[in-house]
Amino acid sequence: MKKSIFLTVLVLSIFLFSTQITGTNCLKLLKIEEPSKGKNKLNFHVEYVKAIVEDFNLEGVSADIEFTDQVGTVLATLGNVKDRNIKWSHKVVKGTILQVKFDKTTYPTVLEKVKEKSMNPGFRVQLSGTAQGCEITFAELPDLTVRMKYPINASPGQALAEEFSLTVENKGAVEAKDVNVQLVISSDTQIPFQPAAYSENFQEDALLEGGQSTVASIKPGESLTVSLPGPLKIPADASPARYYLGALVDPEKKIEELDEENNTEKGFIMILVPAPRRITFEIPEAQLVYQPTGFSLKIIAQDVVLSDGKDWRKCSIRPYIHQLKHHTWKDFFWEVDTVDRSVWQVKGIKFCQKGGTAKEVKIPVKVTGGSRTTPPSRFTLTLTDTRLEYEPEGGKFLITAFGNQMVYAPLWRIFRLKSHLYQLKSLSWSDFYWEVDTFKKEVRQVSGGNFGQADVGGSVKILNVKLNVEE
Repeated sequence: MKKSIFLTVLVLSIFLFSTQITGTNCLKLLKIEEPSKGKNKLNFHVEYVKAIVEDFNLEGVSADIEFTDQVGTVLATLGNVKDRNIKWSHKVVKGTILQVKFDKTTYPTVLEKVKEKSMNPGFRVQLSGTAQGCEITFAELPDLTVRMKYPINASPGQALAEEFSLTVENKGAVEAKDVNVQLVISSDTQIPFQPAAYSENFQEDALLEGGQSTVASIKPGESLTVSLPGPLKIPADASPARYYLGALVDPEKKIEELDEENNTEKGFIMILVPAPRRITFEIPEAQLVYQPTGFSLKIIAQDVVLSDGKDWRKCSIRPYIHQLKHHTWKDFFWEVDTVDRSVWQVKGIKFCQKGGTAKEVKIPVKVTGGSRTTPPSRFTLTLTDTRLEYEPEGGKFLITAFGNQMVYAPLWRIFRLKSHLYQLKSLSWSDFYWEVDTFKKEVRQVSGGNFGQADVGGSVKILNVKLNVEE
């Protein structure tokens, strides 16, 4: 039992120690110089120590500022931080130099690394009793970072240049020259840090049009707004979805830097299709099927029923003369002669009466059975000019043929699923609906899916319907 407790305590101690010495994954420049005199002493530049410490989370922290080796051995205590205030543990000369004395056994090792301006000297600055610490370097190098501002929403083919800005900062200790900057587009956050090529059509991690520039010089501490020369146009074939813009600094890795991990900024951008002014479906052929004996009327297109006839009035004047009127038609109706196989638009008389003025409508008529004395079992009007029109802003919805409304709009449900995706469903459709993609200009019939949901499920069939989108 005691052995088990001992092992638990040992494992926990190792974990805490490992956490403490691992700390934050960062690399910071620490400027240290050999003094002209003073045994086993080194001059720490106060501003660099403060910059490292102030990057830590100091909220409620009371801890020593330690200079350690990589295994956590404290080589010198530089000061103490409490309530965000720093109190130095050594003499400060002229407010800029902290004179730190080392043990004579460790001093030569530290001094050697300082003199050679080592990139990875193997030392850390950390806060005692916390997991906060950074590896340090003595190499004076540039450190380039990038920030960008851009619109969160854009359309396929839209130029971003007027709403885009890019800033490059050199947080390092020396000047950076001939700094190349690129702006790329990606469908995910896995943007490779490498030079990108321009593509007019969407390609993964491709350079946007004119999205590259070279900055001649960025001095230490300088922050420059970089002007990219092109329109930064989103590819016109970029399907509506979430994308990512990536700003890359020095993607060729020509400049040796203090930190190569901060040369990229990524940000998401939604590519959306604006709501169109009008969507028009050109249905190549629909049929109005009427059975006089049962007054059954249906309008059928693409093998589905667009109307079950409940919004139509029907009347038989003679066995071969039949009148049809959609409830939205105010001053006319159609009269069908099943012997002559002709359709007439009649005005100036009440529905279900003889007379009035008639104008022939060139609609092909197919008749099954019947004569002048016997009504047909059915007749079919071929509606060759059938159009479905939808105006999203006002919610106006019409199905027309030969310029006349054929279906009552409230009998349909319309749902905008995404900026470019609409779903339409007649109340008479029980197990399918239409899905309209205004970006691809495609109409699909979805069977067994979930109307009003993004995960459509079911089976999909592309319909022979021409789609016109007016912006």
